[in-house]
Amino acid sequence: MDIIERLQKLVGVYIGDADIDDELLDAKSEIERLREALQQIKSYRYSNYENAIQNFNDLQNIARAALKEGK
Repeated sequence: MDIIERLQKLVGVYIGDADIDDELLDAKSEIERLREALQQIKSYRYSNYENAIQNFNDLQNIARAALKEGK
């Protein structure tokens, strides 16, 4: 069972405590965003090595979006 499934089960266990449910759902969403970002970074194709700064900026933007920074 992966971490997302474990968090979903915990949400059911703690029904009635809205603060805990909200925290667990937020954690689940963040983990999903971070996983997606890691997949994007893993499959990222560098345009060329001469364009290293743009490549770096692209990867940095993927990470920032996942962490919800700079929005």
